[in-house]
Amino acid sequence: MSLNALNTILILISYVLAYLIPFELFIVTYAILGPLHYLTEIPWLNRKGYFVESSKSTWWFWILAIAATAVSLMHVVYGFAIVSFIAFGSALVMVITPHMVKRAAGIAAVIALSPVVTLMTFTEFLFGLYLTTLIHVLLFTWLFMLLGSLKERKLSGYVSVAVLTLCTLSFLFVPQTANGYKFAPYFAQSAQAFGYIERRLSSLLGWNANYDNFVAAMRLVAFAYTYHYLNWFSKTKVIQWHKLSKRGIATVGVLYVLAMATYAYDFKMGLNVLLFLSVAHVYLEFPLNWRSFKHIAGEISSMRGRRQDPLTMPVLDQSHDAA
Repeated sequence: MSLNALNTILILISYVLAYLIPFELFIVTYAILGPLHYLTEIPWLNRKGYFVESSKSTWWFWILAIAATAVSLMHVVYGFAIVSFIAFGSALVMVITPHMVKRAAGIAAVIALSPVVTLMTFTEFLFGLYLTTLIHVLLFTWLFMLLGSLKERKLSGYVSVAVLTLCTLSFLFVPQTANGYKFAPYFAQSAQAFGYIERRLSSLLGWNANYDNFVAAMRLVAFAYTYHYLNWFSKTKVIQWHKLSKRGIATVGVLYVLAMATYAYDFKMGLNVLLFLSVAHVYLEFPLNWRSFKHIAGEISSMRGRRQDPLTMPVLDQSHDAA
């Protein structure tokens, strides 16, 4: 079975499960697959130099690690929005220029502009809530898959992107009802730890505040997260488990067991404890996100027969559809 065909199957499986048991699926996949995703993607990004044009990319890791720590400690949407904006903008600066002085000036400019995101409710929630959640797991995953399809020029790749698009649009625009669906109190309590994400999304989409729409919103959230994780783990050539040292595998294993134990003891505690890794892996991926935007434009330009000057970047080995 080709990787594109596997992705299409995983999309459909995620879609069906999200429709039937959205709250249960989201909580289970977030708690079980989420930590393993963070613990495997961060080392992979490190091996790729975080896709930053510099032989000394470790300082980029520490800058964003500090930013992720700040978010974890603040745990407030206001601060979260500013820090996320700075991380996203700084990643763009890091990708645009390898010159250290220009990078410092660019990052300083981003920091100076950062309070602007709090002037409007939309931008505050865009950077404070959705950039590190739905945009990361749904939009960026879709863009990575699109880039992979444009590079491969295979019908199966375009089919996979189309299926993901249609599934997403169906949750957004096809009228839905709960159809008698009720979730167990444990999952309701666990979902509350996310700050009623389904209600916020429903409100953002302009839907009426009722149970049917809350369930519909959670279906989209559960679908996005579940497929995002499955998409990552389907890329064994990207993760390259065989290249991990025994110490690395042991470290991932121990940390993962501790994460599972924390979630089992108290879900909200696990969410707070692992918030750093959750935010850090998103921030550290930002340079790859920006590079992918550039390469999508380049591939489209190439298809139209125009000359392009693609941005030099490390060989992705089809990793562009896996982060």
